[in-house]
Amino acid sequence: MRMTMRNVYFSLMLAIALLGTQMVHAVKMDHKTHDELINRLEDTLASMAKNASERSPVMFRLAGLYADRARLKEMEEVERKCSNCLKAKEDRQKAVQYYEVTLKDQSKEKQGEVLIQLAHLESLNSKDKKSQKLFHQILNAGTKVYSSRVVGLAHLNIAEDFFRKADFKTALKHYEKAQAYDLPDPALPRYRAAWCELNLGHEKQAISGIKNILKNPEMVKDVSFHEDASNDLATLLPRAYVGNEQIQELLSLSPESKRKENLKTLAEECSRLGKKGSAILALQAYSKEPGFSSTEQIETQIQIAQLQFDMGKTDLAQKEYRDALNLWKQLGCRKDEACKDIKIRYRNFVTSWNKLKKSRPDQNLLQAYEDYLSVFSDDLEMTHWAALTARTLNDAPKGVALFRRAAALAKEQRNAKMFEGSLLGEIELAEKSKNKDLMEAAYTHYINENPQGDKIWETRFARAALWAAQKKYQQAFSEYHNIVTADAKAAKKYQSSAADAALDQLARLNDHAALQARSQEYAKILPQKSSQYLKVARKAVLNQVPVLASGSLKQALDKLEQYPQAGASKDELVKFHKNRILLSQQLKDVARAEKAAWDLYKVKGLSSDDNAYAIGVIAWAAELKLDFKTAFLYQKKLTPKRPSADDELKLAVLAELAGLNSYNYYSSYLKKERGLKARNAVRANLVKNSSHPWKELSKHLKDLKSSPDILAAVALDAYSRQPSDSQIRKLLKTTRIARYPEGKTLERQFTLRELKKFDREIGKHRLNSRNDRLLQASIKKRLQLLHTADVKVKQSLRAKDWSLQVITLAINARENERLQKDLLALPPPRGLNKTQLAQYKKLLFDQSEVYRRKAANISEDINALMERDKDLDGLTLALENASHPVRKVLEKELTLARDLTRGNAKNRLSQLLKLPSRQPSFQEVTVARNAVREDPFDLSKTARLKELEAQRGEETMVGYLDARMSAMKKGAKL
Repeated sequence: MRMTMRNVYFSLMLAIALLGTQMVHAVKMDHKTHDELINRLEDTLASMAKNASERSPVMFRLAGLYADRARLKEMEEVERKCSNCLKAKEDRQKAVQYYEVTLKDQSKEKQGEVLIQLAHLESLNSKDKKSQKLFHQILNAGTKVYSSRVVGLAHLNIAEDFFRKADFKTALKHYEKAQAYDLPDPALPRYRAAWCELNLGHEKQAISGIKNILKNPEMVKDVSFHEDASNDLATLLPRAYVGNEQIQELLSLSPESKRKENLKTLAEECSRLGKKGSAILALQAYSKEPGFSSTEQIETQIQIAQLQFDMGKTDLAQKEYRDALNLWKQLGCRKDEACKDIKIRYRNFVTSWNKLKKSRPDQNLLQAYEDYLSVFSDDLEMTHWAALTARTLNDAPKGVALFRRAAALAKEQRNAKMFEGSLLGEIELAEKSKNKDLMEAAYTHYINENPQGDKIWETRFARAALWAAQKKYQQAFSEYHNIVTADAKAAKKYQSSAADAALDQLARLNDHAALQARSQEYAKILPQKSSQYLKVARKAVLNQVPVLASGSLKQALDKLEQYPQAGASKDELVKFHKNRILLSQQLKDVARAEKAAWDLYKVKGLSSDDNAYAIGVIAWAAELKLDFKTAFLYQKKLTPKRPSADDELKLAVLAELAGLNSYNYYSSYLKKERGLKARNAVRANLVKNSSHPWKELSKHLKDLKSSPDILAAVALDAYSRQPSDSQIRKLLKTTRIARYPEGKTLERQFTLRELKKFDREIGKHRLNSRNDRLLQASIKKRLQLLHTADVKVKQSLRAKDWSLQVITLAINARENERLQKDLLALPPPRGLNKTQLAQYKKLLFDQSEVYRRKAANISEDINALMERDKDLDGLTLALENASHPVRKVLEKELTLARDLTRGNAKNRLSQLLKLPSRQPSFQEVTVARNAVREDPFDLSKTARLKELEAQRGEETMVGYLDARMSAMKKGAKL
């Protein structure tokens, strides 16, 4: 209840009424004047005789001065908000003392006024009982003793006491009785009576009472009272119905200066009492009053908006609120306290709306926030709350924008807490909306604006996850990678998950090269997960190999060599080494294949198949490098417990090529191999490799007879190393070796031996001219020898043996020519005359010419033989490629033929004998072998080595290389 100021006013009016004229004059004096007068009168009183007649008036005057000074002090104490700090109570007590002393000296009429004053002073000094006793003393005496004014004041004071005690019913009776007496201000009891009616719940009577006062010009002469009473009416009217009529009545009863204020009060009271519609009407009337400042217009508009909202008319409230904001924009506001208050009201309008709708905000509330922010754009809190409202409404686009705006304001205003909160609010709302564009923008905004924020790594991780979900794998990887490699302590929390996710992105990108590099990098950063990441790296390497292999096997193998073996399982290592072997073999890189095979071989716990595979590659590589000893050792490891014929042959060949004892392996092969030709080839090899060839041959002769071609070659080799006519004769007699070139050569040795003997015999023969008988006998013998020579020529021709033909023809030609010369050299018989001698010589010449011509013809035949390129080329090849022992056999034949021939034939044969052996030097063979080792897949280098080995007579090596070349030509990997 608004009674405080009214009580102050009433107390003042009552005091004036009690003090009368004396107080009116006293009021005009100030504090200092009161002090001077009191001091002067106190001095005067002290100088007076106690029985002096002037003493009582002076004391009465002092009582009035003390009472008035107490009033002034009381007012000042109230202003200072202190209790009796100026001793007002002491002044009142002093006044009471003087009034009591002088009371009996006053007239009856005057005594009543003094009693009223005493009662009032006692009341002010909290001596209510004494005060009431004095008032009732007056009432008991009545107007018979005291004046109407005094009795009226007594009722008024008693009523006031009951009023203070909230006994409004009793107070009302006394106020009504007081109205019957002659009071100095008849409006006072009526005014108080109206308030009693109000407090007793009689609002209409109270309002009517105030209206009656205001309608009586005599009662509102006092301008101040008129203003206050009209204001009270504005306060009381809302207790009843308030419409436009009541508003107009209030305006008619209000002083001109109070019309606006009273309308404002009316609006406020209507609003306070929940009569929002009446409040709006009052405010609308208020806004029409003249002298309306821009501040007041704005304030009124915001009040109307608030009232509309309070009435639940949010659409209208929003409109009015927007109008209020537009007024602010149009009219502006001075930068004073009033503007601040209005801004607060603008703000409070929205915040109160927010509180009311906190659990269920609507779009109107959000619009109100936006309207407010359109004017007060720098209000950080309101921007943030607007964003929160949008979040509650699931209005992601607006909410995100508002959170971002709040973050900018917070950053500008250096509000770290709100800055962080707004950035996180944007993220939270974007995530709630599941709108990936908003989410990405929110994450990026936080990262860009707050790179040192508490949630920076969480946000970066979330953005990376979003990018991954959007299939932006490269961006996602980069973000995850930054988290993994960051030095920040806060990033460690996300490091492991980020590493896993980063590798996932690279896997989705099929970027196996990067996957390999990063997984190995992360294995170092996160050693606790190194085994996991190295496994990823291994898989990445293997995934790259096929792709690289399609373009470059070398690049594929180089990549495979980057395979991180640390921590790999047995199965992984086996697969890795096998791939290395395979690629190395495809690249024909024997060294790397061998290294991979050794690495595979060293893996613990290999299966028997994998172990055999590794050993096989080791043996294979050793063969390609012509390291037959190593090849033999590891091939032997591969050989099963029950080896096949091929197994035995392989070991035998490798052992022989390695310079090891191969005899037992060849023997085992012979027991298991079913092919006769294959067995006999091995038997031939055993004989050729034996230091006792005839002894070894005898072991295998029975079987070798079925392969006379092989036996012929074996026999020639054995004969060249250990000549044995008996062995050859036996073989020629019991086998078919004579059908083959080697057998023919062996058979020819006996013929050559006979020819040589015949050559010596015929060459020694001389014609004996000592007498005719001896001469005839010797010529006959010579002719017989020449016939024998002709027979031998015919035999060589039938045999189609070039060497025998040359030798027999050469002997025949020489001897025919020698016979011709011998005949011409014979002395003529004695006793012949000159004519007879001439006839004899002619006859002798003619007869000898036959032998010369025959010799010449034979020489032509020999020359013809020397023109047979096919035979000469074959002989040349045989000489060049024959082993040293066999060449000696062939050279014997050629030497004999050379010695028997002459001219061109002799020269050709001499040239043949001078032909160097194609037996290569040790250095040549070494160079060729090294060339094959360096590039075992070069056919030309292998062919060259085969040629040299053939020239050396290394038939096993030649056979091995021949098989190797055949395999390469077929595309086998050997």
